[in-house]
Amino acid sequence: MELKWLEDFLVLMETRSFSAAAARRHVSQPAFSRRIQALETWLGATLVDRTYKPLRPTAVAVENEAEFRHLVASLYELRSRLRAEQSGEFRVTLAVQHSLSTYYLPSLIDGLERRGFDQTYRVRSANKNDCVVMFLRGEADFLMCYEAGDAPTEISATTARRKLLGTERLMLIGAPDGSGGSRFGADEGAHLPLIGYPQDSFFGGLLWQTRMPEMMRRYRVETVCVSAFAFGIREMAIGGLGAAWLPRSLIAEDLAQGRLAPIDGVAPPYDMHIAVYAPRNPARPGIDRIWNEIDGAAAAAV
Repeated sequence: MELKWLEDFLVLMETRSFSAAAARRHVSQPAFSRRIQALETWLGATLVDRTYKPLRPTAVAVENEAEFRHLVASLYELRSRLRAEQSGEFRVTLAVQHSLSTYYLPSLIDGLERRGFDQTYRVRSANKNDCVVMFLRGEADFLMCYEAGDAPTEISATTARRKLLGTERLMLIGAPDGSGGSRFGADEGAHLPLIGYPQDSFFGGLLWQTRMPEMMRRYRVETVCVSAFAFGIREMAIGGLGAAWLPRSLIAEDLAQGRLAPIDGVAPPYDMHIAVYAPRNPARPGIDRIWNEIDGAAAAAV
């Protein structure tokens, strides 16, 4: 298996076109198609349903896209880390909750760079509990995560400093019906297919505490798929598999371009905080300077 095959697949998922993906990868379309077929052969799984035009990724491809992205990112991160260690370069390590690393973190880093931080970062993306553990073990200089309502993450104030960088809104959305609304109606008692999160995940636990019991009482909710990755759930929602709860920032462009639509009347959105933590007494230099500027960088990145 070659790394370029995985990169080819991810570009194909973005473009939904063999010709457009081949152009972006600077290869001929036949050569690109052969590389996708080689990846499918190596995996022993079909990634593209070629009976549809435009092409349609298979359910296996959609459900595991986030894992493919994580694998590619991890390989490049490993290469970068080894090179940095070889050269003795100072790197800032961030433990970042999955969904935040997808869309929020890049703009924050851009904001830091515009404020004069020419810094190399190592991003460790995981679910919230694992991120907290990494931070408390001293394996990360910063922790970035969601927090529900007014409940901060259970980290002692004597151990770490905390800042709120912004807010995020979880919205119930679905594929559009062609008239500006969602194809999943809000009539009480109606069947509502749902793409859900595991109950032991942050989003899953939050929704089952605050939104799902009432939804289950008022509608015939059927969980058609469960995934811990918001980006993969987004793709399945765009494909019309069911309704889904997603962070608004992740789907802002999809809402603007009509690929997704809010589902009104079923359940209200849920507002969360985005928080960042740093040690009170960092062992490495440079952490305090970033800490003092990170909220300004977040505001500039919005």
